[in-house]
Amino acid sequence: MSTEDLLRSRGLRPGDRVVVCLPRGEHLSAAVDGAIAVGAIVTVLPAGFEVDEYIRASAARIMISDSDDAIKAAEDSRIRQVIGSGELKGS
Repeated sequence: MSTEDLLRSRGLRPGDRVVVCLPRGEHLSAAVDGAIAVGAIVTVLPAGFEVDEYIRASAARIMISDSDDAIKAAEDSRIRQVIGSGELKGS
């Protein structure tokens, strides 16, 4: 299943917001490319960056991340799903 198909199957629709917090590499590229292909609005937060305030303030429905700090911050936000990099195509 492509990343685009995975995101669609998780309910992502054109115009939805997605936060991606992954280190540079193939997973980051797959996440961003897949979200853009769906028509989502993508915010990329650098791995290791202080993400708490940005995630909590975002209107994102989905976050793609393996960062424990980012996942914890998502618990106090509007984010309803967290997708790990292991679920992305090419993993």
